Amino acid sequence: IMVERSLEMIIGILGILKAGGAYLPIDPQYPEERIKFMLQDSGTGILLTQSHFKEKYGCVQEIIDLDEQGNYGGESTNLEVINQANDLAYVIYTSGTTGKPKGVMVENRSVVNLVYGLWQRIYWKYASFLNVALLSPYVFDASVKQIFPSILGGHTLCIITEDIRFDRIGLLDFYHKNKIDISDGTPTHIKILNSISKVEETLFVKEFLIGGETLSNVLVHNFINKYNNCRINIANVYGPTECCDVTTVHKVDCSDAHSGDIVIIGKPLDNVKVYILGKDYEILPINTKGEIYISGQGVGRGYLNRPELTAEKFVPNPFISGERMYRTGDLARWLPDGNIEFLGRIDH
Repeated sequence: IMVERSLEMIIGILGILKAGGAYLPIDPQYPEERIKFMLQDSGTGILLTQSHFKEKYGCVQEIIDLDEQGNYGGESTNLEVINQANDLAYVIYTSGTTGKPKGVMVENRSVVNLVYGLWQRIYWKYASFLNVALLSPYVFDASVKQIFPSILGGHTLCIITEDIRFDRIGLLDFYHKNKIDISDGTPTHIKILNSISKVEETLFVKEFLIGGETLSNVLVHNFINKYNNCRINIANVYGPTECCDVTTVHKVDCSDAHSGDIVIIGKPLDNVKVYILGKDYEILPINTKGEIYISGQGVGRGYLNRPELTAEKFVPNPFISGERMYRTGDLARWLPDGNIEFLGRIDH
């Protein structure tokens, strides 16, 4: 699926899933070479797109134009459910900054576990139906934690347009006009909102799910103090693309007792296990730095058409027979209170 941020984007994703397929999102603004690589590498047979991207189609067997009104006629009864837990839900390609882009395969069971996990950590305490903002591009796994918990939970998904994603005044105005209750974001977006010199209105967003970069305590507390005097909750979320975006969550508020410079990444979602291991897969003691390994329902299937790399990064779990764990390349340590402190990437 290669579309702009739009209603058609969500229609296309849901249509693919309901038909029993897996969606592979492509940004229309990608260089033509990258688009062709993703289409060819994935073996895509059907492309959902919009008419003004015809020049970027590449070699695809079938093209469905989401702007064509004729595609919305005919039978409209609900489709029979044919998806299984271990069928693919999506394939999201990594940026390729450390080499060739890799297609990460994530199954339906992982998405369902993410939805339930975020309901337990975030959504359960809000009784009413919510307006949920989608700030992340749909080609990043961060979009998954907004799209599916909101739609499957009966909430309203509000897509932030591309022109205001990094516009501090426009972003604040979007939150006000659409009465946003929950938004995703990165520390960069928190900095953008912090940079507004004079705030004319109170920010009524109930909770921000922040991830993608390390989050500093100073940044968080400056933000909370600037907007609405501690009524805003911030959840610091951590998780690699290979593990369905969110593995751990830490709720930050004005009473947060952690005294370090960087906000901790918290505790794993239900049905997800995190190990801090040494070089020989040994479990390390509390307060000892080691590599993060993730197992459980959040772990993806592997890399599309990359069996050698899949075998290297998705390794057998020595503690649970028949289970795999993902080797993240991230360093962390367990704290005495059961939370995890992120310590950076392994320096190769």
